[in-house]
Amino acid sequence: MDISESLATLLLTNRIVEVGAEPFSAKQFWLLRSAVGDVSQLVGKSADDITNSFGVEIETARRAEALLQAVMAFSLARVQIEGTGIRVCSYLDEQYPQRLRTTLGDRAPIFVMMAGNDRLLEGDSRGIVGSRSVGADSIEVAEIAARRAVKRGDTVVSGLAKGIDQTAMAAALAEDVGIIGIPTEGLGRVSQNPQIRALVAEGRICLINPYGPDVGFSVGTAMGRNKLIYGLAKSTLVVTSDLETGGTWAGAIEALRGEFAQVDVWLGAGQGKGNEALVAKGARPVRDVEELWQDSATSHAPRHSKAEQMQLGFEDNERLR
Repeated sequence: MDISESLATLLLTNRIVEVGAEPFSAKQFWLLRSAVGDVSQLVGKSADDITNSFGVEIETARRAEALLQAVMAFSLARVQIEGTGIRVCSYLDEQYPQRLRTTLGDRAPIFVMMAGNDRLLEGDSRGIVGSRSVGADSIEVAEIAARRAVKRGDTVVSGLAKGIDQTAMAAALAEDVGIIGIPTEGLGRVSQNPQIRALVAEGRICLINPYGPDVGFSVGTAMGRNKLIYGLAKSTLVVTSDLETGGTWAGAIEALRGEFAQVDVWLGAGQGKGNEALVAKGARPVRDVEELWQDSATSHAPRHSKAEQMQLGFEDNERLR
C-alpha cells in the first residue's frame, strides 16, 4: 500500500483513533524524521528493519511500526471526522497555515484540525488576548484594538475564552468580517455550540488547533492554544495579564523567549498586574490604543462604537486566563 509522507506523518502523530501505541509528540517526531528523512519509507517495515536501517532505538521503532500499521483504522476515523466538516492536515499539506511553519519552525504543530473558512488564514492577522476577569477599561481597549485590526484589513485571532478573547472577537464580528478562533477543546466538542456552528456555516470563523476532536480542556491544551495565537498573528496585543501566573502571562513569556512573535502590551487604564513586567522582559509598550497598528491602516471608519460580548459558554472550566 502506497502511503504519502503526509499520511505517514499523521499516522505517527495520530490523535483521532486509539491504536494501542503512544503517538509521537512534535519533538519526538522531529527527532525521528531527522534520523530517517521521509517517514513514509518506514511503512511496511518491521521494528527490527527500522532499527537496522536507520539506527533508531528499538522502542521508538516499535511505536512507529504499530502506529503505521493502523492506517485502515485511522483512515476510517478520518473519513468520519471530515464528514462533520473538520479537516485533518499535516504540516506537509497545502491547507496547513504557511505562517505557522514560517514563524514557529520546529515548534509548529505537526498536524492541525480545522473547521470553517480557512481562507481567513491566508492574510495577516492580529492576536488580542487577556484575562477572563476584566473591567470596563480593558473591554474598551480590546474592542478598539479589534476594530483597528479590521480597519487595516487584518483578521482578529484569539482564544475563544471569556473576557478579553471573546470581547475582541465579538468586536471584529460586529464589523461584518471573519475571525480566527483557537479553542482549548477539540473541534468536535466546540462544534456542539450553536453560535459556533452558525459562524462556521456562514463562513465567518476559522477554528484551528492541534488536538483530537474530542479532547477536553487541560493546562497543556491552553498553553498550546496560546502558542498558536502568537504563531498565526503578525503581532499580538496583551490587554491584561496577571503577574508571573496564568496562561496570558505564560503565553507572552514563551513568545518573548522564543523570539517567534511580536508581543505588544497595553499600558494604560485597565492593564493587568503583569503588563509592565512583560514590557520589562522585552514586549513592546502600547500607551495609545488609537495608534495601535496604524502604520498601514485603511481609510474607512468603524461602523460600531460598542460590540456586545459573545457568550459562547463552552470554556467555563478554563483556569489559565
